[in-house]
Amino acid sequence: MRITKVNTPIKLALVIANLFTFVACGSSSNLNKIFGSSDPTSRRLLIEAKAAYNDGDYETAESLINDILVHNADDEDAAVLLGYVYLSQAGMDPFSLAQKLIDNASTSTGLAGSTSNASTLLTSLGSLVNMTADTYALLGTKKTDDTYSGNADYPVLLPKSVTSDLRNSVPTLAIMNKAVKNLCRFVSSDAKNTTGDERHAPANCGTTPITPRLTAKSHFIWAFAHLTEALVFQSTLQYAKDKNGNNNADGIANIQKRADLVKNGSLSTANLVSAMADLSSAVSSIFDTSSASSQISTTLVAFDITSRAFGAIAGMPASVSSGVTKSMESLKSSAGGASSSSSAQAGQLRVQMTSGLATSVSSKISALPAGADKTAACNSYKELVKGNASATLPTGC
Repeated sequence: MRITKVNTPIKLALVIANLFTFVACGSSSNLNKIFGSSDPTSRRLLIEAKAAYNDGDYETAESLINDILVHNADDEDAAVLLGYVYLSQAGMDPFSLAQKLIDNASTSTGLAGSTSNASTLLTSLGSLVNMTADTYALLGTKKTDDTYSGNADYPVLLPKSVTSDLRNSVPTLAIMNKAVKNLCRFVSSDAKNTTGDERHAPANCGTTPITPRLTAKSHFIWAFAHLTEALVFQSTLQYAKDKNGNNNADGIANIQKRADLVKNGSLSTANLVSAMADLSSAVSSIFDTSSASSQISTTLVAFDITSRAFGAIAGMPASVSSGVTKSMESLKSSAGGASSSSSAQAGQLRVQMTSGLATSVSSKISALPAGADKTAACNSYKELVKGNASATLPTGC
């Protein structure tokens, strides 16, 4: 799959200028030393790489920087520049992401407030990642065992487990995987999740003997690399394309549209029971929080790392970071507190992503007469609200 470049290449001068508005300048913040090196050859290669990057020639920039890093993996200047190259190769402009976060926080229903919702935030950012039919096919398989015929208009994807092979097969994920491995040694332990992301483990991450001085930049890239990964997985979980592969005009995920069929349609009792069974089965597979390698579990971990990385940047404006950090705090609180497990937190992310489903179908199940059909529909409903402590069961369930 061809990765679409951003329309206007991210100019390195702009990157530096913007980033230094995010952090307080300290004694180590000497712009004249940003591309410094004690090795004349490395210095020359870095200057050439910077020029190639500014020209949008990311392939050449990557090659030049790798020539530096193969001889000195601890060249922090080269590693940071390579991080920006990787974001650009994936078509991800970190400052467009940052601006989107600022826009969300500044709206009247801003995500920086007490109503912070990780699912809503991820959905609002989803359009920034380039998702194609080929990408979706690599990430999941279409559910084909539905019994209610109306669901054919709204296909859903059953996500594949997140493995090294999956990361390497999906172009955007493969690039972000390189970005993570490239910067890991320079990132503080506070910005890592060694239990949730095996790439962060010391054996895979590596260490550096130097004292990192470009920590704001490395953590900035680190945050957006993981956020990009979360957005890719979220797009699979909340698949929103019709049966012809076109984007849903209203942006509503197909799993929600299936619930709305129950809410708005005049379904026979048999069809309602079938539609509920299909919905329950889909939710169970899509939002599987029992596996650490499921896409919803991996989304949670990536989102958590983004929050940690923002927290590691001194002087990071709340207008950029608060949407993520407050959403993550809300998930942890709902899961039982800051020390709650990633699995419990992923369960709360599932609740946020599925809460609208239960609301849509509740009244139709309440209206069913007592009997085997109602019992079946009630059992399906209970799968939709699993983990939701505030959920109310339909009448008679």
